[in-house]
Amino acid sequence: MGRLLADVIGGRRTRSARTTLVLLLALLLTIGTACGLRPVPGIIKIGLVAPLGGSDSASGLQLLFAVRLALREWNANGGIDGFRVDLTANDDRGAGAGGEQQARALAIDPGIVGVIGHVTAASALAAAPHYEQSGLALITFANVAGWSNGTPPSTTFRLAPPPAQWARALADLASRQAKADSAIIVHEPGPDDEAFVGAVEEALHSTGILTVRTIAVSATQSGYDQAAQAIAEQRPGAIILATNFVTAGEIAAQLRPLTTAPLILAPQAGRPEILRIGGAALEGAYTLSPAFGALQGEKSQQFIEDYRQLAAAVPGDYSALAYDATNLLLTAARSQLRREGHIDRAGVLRELALGDPLEGLTGSLAFDQQRSRRNAMLYAYQLSGFAYPGRLLDSEQSH
Repeated sequence: MGRLLADVIGGRRTRSARTTLVLLLALLLTIGTACGLRPVPGIIKIGLVAPLGGSDSASGLQLLFAVRLALREWNANGGIDGFRVDLTANDDRGAGAGGEQQARALAIDPGIVGVIGHVTAASALAAAPHYEQSGLALITFANVAGWSNGTPPSTTFRLAPPPAQWARALADLASRQAKADSAIIVHEPGPDDEAFVGAVEEALHSTGILTVRTIAVSATQSGYDQAAQAIAEQRPGAIILATNFVTAGEIAAQLRPLTTAPLILAPQAGRPEILRIGGAALEGAYTLSPAFGALQGEKSQQFIEDYRQLAAAVPGDYSALAYDATNLLLTAARSQLRREGHIDRAGVLRELALGDPLEGLTGSLAFDQQRSRRNAMLYAYQLSGFAYPGRLLDSEQSH
């Protein structure tokens, strides 16, 4: 074989030498394929956008480690039929400007075939139009009520429950668990926040809670003592904190000496990190999770153990969703590859919209015509003993 290669490389390229070399290489390739040593035809990339720095970095790191875990499993098993999968992870700080900037960066990278993340409404709202313009699929967990036409852009898929379901679940907590006959909703100013507050008000009214007031607070103000005093003076039956978790924790700490009204945490407030801020003031508060209650069974326990080994921490609410989103995105890419022989943005988008349901850690993964998850679940908890999410109370399925 060495003499033959020397003849060819050295210039004595006789017809017999070339023919023999081709036959030998073909034989080696056949043997390698039979032994499972398939050549890697290339690399594809997926994007992750999350708050990897700043006050909400804990949520972003939950996504990052979960996505890395899923990619490690895929690549250990040959990737996508030989294609290795790489990750490009960008930090949006949970802000609209950051979301738009990172979406632009991913959209112009031709190797990116899909994106996961944008956990805040501000980031998702700013980013989604750029993904739509570039035909790039986004699987997001953000609770966005203020889409311009009432539904997400054509390339955006929502894996977490839609805002209307969150609103119903919050109203149910106020009515059935807190036994409230009135409520105050504390929120931040902004079109999306106000749209979500409107949905919660409507849901509260449908449960018979007709006295509903709202109060807007800014995340940038220096303190919330006056806001807490104004809330307590209303003597509400329940207080729904629909701000970011930092603001919600600070308000909870201010409220506790003033009122015993039950606290209910809306999506952006209901994060494990809130316990570091609100402390004992959050004992007995109610919260909702789209994933924690689903982590049951042998498969989930293996995920929890593998995540702990990789991240040196327990998985959070977004971890299971991010793991499921990664598997869903890569399954769509594999389906296109097997149907068409290649992977591109348009094919991944099509497979996500029309593909068969995939069973994930958090249940069945499939989307309706509005690209919202079918049969999305929410699990109600009550915080207890300085542990998050606390004691499981109930669950509610989208319909």
